[in-house]
Amino acid sequence: SRALYKYSAYQLAWTKICELALTKILSKRPNLFLRTKDIHAIPILTKGVHEADLKELYCRLSSQGYRDFFIDIGANIGLSSILVASEFDSLFLFEPNPLVYKILEVNVSLSAHNNRFTLLNFGLGSEDNTLELVIPKHNWGGGFIVSSDNSLDNSLLAKKDGFNETDFTSNNYFKTEVRIKKTQEELKSIFSVINKRKGRNGVIKIDTEGYEATILKGISSVIPEDFSSVIVFENHNPDLDLEDLLECFNGRAKAFTIKGKSWGKWPKFIKALFLLFGKKIEHYIEPVDVNSDLLGNLVFEIS
Repeated sequence: SRALYKYSAYQLAWTKICELALTKILSKRPNLFLRTKDIHAIPILTKGVHEADLKELYCRLSSQGYRDFFIDIGANIGLSSILVASEFDSLFLFEPNPLVYKILEVNVSLSAHNNRFTLLNFGLGSEDNTLELVIPKHNWGGGFIVSSDNSLDNSLLAKKDGFNETDFTSNNYFKTEVRIKKTQEELKSIFSVINKRKGRNGVIKIDTEGYEATILKGISSVIPEDFSSVIVFENHNPDLDLEDLLECFNGRAKAFTIKGKSWGKWPKFIKALFLLFGKKIEHYIEPVDVNSDLLGNLVFEIS
C-alpha cells in the first residue's frame, strides 16, 4: 500500500528542535490566546510584553497612587490591561469587535486576577448606535468606524494600517456591525461604581483609531471633580486640536508626549550598531510645547 506521509530523519530532528525551542520560549511568556499572524502577537511571542514603554508607565502610575482603577477603551484581546492587572484594584475593558471580544473573555478568564475585571462588549461614541466596524485583516485590534465621530479621514485610516488605498477593499479588510454607546452615560456609571468602592485615582487608556477626541470630550464632562486620572491615548491625527481638548477639562488637564530617543537622523544600520554595542532605546515623557510632535502616544494628567 502507498504511504500516506513520508518524512526523513532530518525533518524529524528539525521538528523536535523547533518544538523544544518553542516550548522553552513560551514557558516565559504570558498565558494568553493569540492570533499568531496578527501584528500584535509577534512582540508577545518574542519579547513577552506588549508596548513595553506603556506597560512600564502604567506600573509606575500605580505605584504613585493611581491604582484604584484602570479603564481600557479599545481593549483588543487584553494585551495592555491583563499584563498590569495585579497593579490595579478594578479594571473596566471596552471592546466592540465581536471576534476579538471572544478572545478577550478567554484571556481574562486565564488571568490570576480575573475577579477584578468588568468586560463590556461595545464601543464608546457621542450617542447610542449600531455602526460598521472596518477591521484590517493583519491587525484585528486596529478596527475603526468611519463616521462623524472619527477625527481621521479615509486616507489617514488606510495609512495607519500601511495601505495606500482609501476604499477599504475586501483584500485588506473585513467588516462587521458593532454597538456604540454614549461615552458620558457609560463612564458616568463606571465612575459611580469606582466611587462606591472608595476609589478616586486611576488610569484611562484609549486606543480607538480616531475616536479618541470624541471619547475625551465625553470623559471631560463626567469625570468627578474629586477624581484624579492619567489618560493615555494614541493619536494618528496630525491636525489634532489639542487646545480644544484641554479646554474641555476646564483647566484640570496637563498634556505630555511619550517619545523614544531616536539618535537623530542617523541611518538605521548605525542605530542598529548602537544597540549591538549596548546602547539602549530610551522612552521618556515631556510636557507638550509649541514644537511638540503630537503624533503617537499622548498623556493627559487630570487633577
